[in-house]
Amino acid sequence: MILRVSSVQMRLTFCKSKDDYLNKIEPFVKKASQDGARLVAFPEDTGTLLLGLYSHPLRIIRENLRSGESIKNLLVRLVRLPLVAKTFALVGPYAQEVYEETFSQLAKKYNIYILGGTILLPEGTKVYNISYLFSPQGEIIGTQKKTHLYLSEIAWGISVGDELQVFDTSIGKLGVAICMDNGYPEVARIMRLKGADIIIDPSANPDYYHHFASLNGLWARCQENYLFGIHSCMVGDVFGRLILRGKAKIMAPCYITPNIDGFIALAKEDNEEEVIVGDLDFARLGELRREFDIVEIINTPLLKKYFPLYEQISRRRRRSTLWSMLWGMTVKGRGKDSP
Repeated sequence: MILRVSSVQMRLTFCKSKDDYLNKIEPFVKKASQDGARLVAFPEDTGTLLLGLYSHPLRIIRENLRSGESIKNLLVRLVRLPLVAKTFALVGPYAQEVYEETFSQLAKKYNIYILGGTILLPEGTKVYNISYLFSPQGEIIGTQKKTHLYLSEIAWGISVGDELQVFDTSIGKLGVAICMDNGYPEVARIMRLKGADIIIDPSANPDYYHHFASLNGLWARCQENYLFGIHSCMVGDVFGRLILRGKAKIMAPCYITPNIDGFIALAKEDNEEEVIVGDLDFARLGELRREFDIVEIINTPLLKKYFPLYEQISRRRRRSTLWSMLWGMTVKGRGKDSP
């Protein structure tokens, strides 16, 4: 089977209405469809474009209350979160409605699978970075939470997910590893062991683009696990302070790519909007896996022997968190006039 897929490179601009958002997203889906793609992947923080709705905070609060949440519960939910997480917790329910409706409508209109990038959404007292996969019928196939965060995201109060999904679709088995997740080889390996053929990486890299540094992400995971990879990028300059750079990529194991470099398609620039397409040859991937499947010859007894090292990391992290809390309480207790 040859599957044509598409990856979106998009500038982060804030949308002030539902129509603004639809008008921003649709041209990318239309272009991917015209180019014959059956799947199009949007970048991380595609839902963040909806922060423009926050220019009408009273309307957002009204939408939260209309959903049945009491003022007391809303305030309790917000007071426990850092400022950035508070913002997304407040705007989240209304943004979620617009986000889901937009991608569902476009997936159905163009008869295409859509990975809708990610959106920051509240669940109870926590906020997660969540990716949605939509079917050509406009249905939500499933969601995947980001499982590894940048330090800035931790400071913002975003929480990590604790599950890795693989979605069984008519075009193959798909996993979603969001940006930083691809810096941890275990994520892609687990998805491959769960049957994934394709991993999609929606990203928003807050740094200048460096080609060889970027190879440490999904490109490397494709080589380690014999997978196809789709990398979509958010780009632009936000408030003159935050720089987002990247190049959308469609990847495969080096041995089955035209130039033996692991790339099927690569965006031209690192700060411009673009839609790239590429063909995934499942027959060749299958041949490669049958000839020499890296995953099938893993030394599992060795891994099992050293797996407790991960628990040591967890214990150190818990101790570090406890000491940080105790130190914070001590400093706070001394008061600003204490020596």
